[in-house]
Amino acid sequence: MGAFRLFVRAMKGTTLRRVLFWGAALASLTSLLLPPPVALARPRLAPVPAVSLGVPAQVPLGEPFSFSVTFDNTSGTPTDVGYGPILDLIFPVNGADGNAGAATPDGISFVSASYLGVALNSIVLPFPDADGAGPGTTGCVNHPYYRNTSGVRLQVCGTAGDALVVLQLPFGSFAPDQPPSPSVFKLTLATWPTSAPG
Repeated sequence: MGAFRLFVRAMKGTTLRRVLFWGAALASLTSLLLPPPVALARPRLAPVPAVSLGVPAQVPLGEPFSFSVTFDNTSGTPTDVGYGPILDLIFPVNGADGNAGAATPDGISFVSASYLGVALNSIVLPFPDADGAGPGTTGCVNHPYYRNTSGVRLQVCGTAGDALVVLQLPFGSFAPDQPPSPSVFKLTLATWPTSAPG
């Protein structure tokens, strides 16, 4: 109260410069008398993503087929909300024998994915042949969404010719109390696949 009286007295019959001075003094005095605001720590969320596959036991050669991928947040704490769920799948486009660079890949090719009949945003990234022709060829692609703490895109590596398929699920967030989310993948199996050696 004394600081306020001092401020009022200073304002009576003074110039604008003095008013500004005393206003700054009052602001400084107030900041010394009042406790600083408490910074509240943001809670650490610990979502537990879980994925299950519903794959058919047999698929006819050269025919389209589908399987389901069910996404869930299985955390036991209701506040452990996950944000921006994404599915990453690697498809063996080369087939079981891993015949990278063959004229006709003989594996599984991605066609589309949907959730409740609505198409999902998908990005298909074939692995390049980064280490030269021959057996055991591998390559890496930059993940379209994930970055490290320095802002550099994370890399995913695989057999050259196979493909990373990245799907953006249609949820901004996913809480533990939400029901599991099944997505349907449509694929094609090559007409003349070969079995793995051995």
